[in-house]
Amino acid sequence: MRVNAGIYKDKLIECPKNAEVRPTTDKVKEAIFDILRDSIKDKIFIDLFAGSGSIGIEALSRGAQKVYFCDIDDKVIKNLKKNLSYVEDDKYEIVRSDYSSAIKKLYARGVRADIIFLDPPYGKDMNLDAVSEIYQKGLLRKHGILICEREVYDKPQREFYAYVDSRKYTNTCIDIYKNITKCALTGSFDPFTNGHEYVLKKALEQYDFAYIVILDNEEKKSAYSEDKKVRMIELALNEYKGKYRIDVSHDYAYKYCNDNGIDRIFRGVRNDKDLEYEEEMSKYNYENGKISTTYVQAINDISSSLVREKVLNGESVEGLVSDRILSVVKKIRRS
Repeated sequence: MRVNAGIYKDKLIECPKNAEVRPTTDKVKEAIFDILRDSIKDKIFIDLFAGSGSIGIEALSRGAQKVYFCDIDDKVIKNLKKNLSYVEDDKYEIVRSDYSSAIKKLYARGVRADIIFLDPPYGKDMNLDAVSEIYQKGLLRKHGILICEREVYDKPQREFYAYVDSRKYTNTCIDIYKNITKCALTGSFDPFTNGHEYVLKKALEQYDFAYIVILDNEEKKSAYSEDKKVRMIELALNEYKGKYRIDVSHDYAYKYCNDNGIDRIFRGVRNDKDLEYEEEMSKYNYENGKISTTYVQAINDISSSLVREKVLNGESVEGLVSDRILSVVKKIRRS
């Protein structure tokens, strides 16, 4: 292996002859640094399951201020020191500890990271425990980024940080988390309207990131498929990229929020009838999951049912939905 870019480009990185060490592939490594891009410059970086040090060395090569390499295996550390031979001593530190002890040691010393990379052994749920410990100790700075490499069969840790993205590369997944505030917008979004976009806009005035949760009600037949709903939301919210994620849930709203560490839902309200219904749902979500609700007063009387009615009648829906999804909205299911 070699360094892909930066001041150490093409420098050799040897992988220790240890069955427990599974180096990140070049394809995945390039994807990780494509995600980070300029955010890595002059930042404090922790490579928690360092192995060969490939990720941490790449971070230094691309401008990280300092990298803490953490590992417990003596043979791995010996190899790591060899790989770091061309790096200035003040640019890195090797922490000889298992991941849990390393988190505690670094925190106790006052280290706070801008970026943390995890690549634990597959199939042992270490990613779940490591993210939890990092969160509980406060090792990741506010607005910091945590990237976790895991096998596709392992579960992501969604309870703590905002789970902003996930990318799949064959049998490997890259999870991207940020230490930012998060909330949820819930609904059927059948279809997504300009009214929904307004609620998102108001939510993002108070929170850094929003989960748009398409709640699937099996008793209620949708006019649009889940895939089409997701596509419409992506098209409508082009200018909000990086500020939201879309999920489909077949569970109650409060259960989804509890599973994802979210304590507030934003809902749009157009009239007294809406408010009466929303207050009932808000009470239910709070009593069952301690989830609070913020009501956003609508600036117009746009609703998904109105859009569906107009589409079925062959009427224009301009001004009711984003111009970018007009052609998609017309492809409605007809009973």
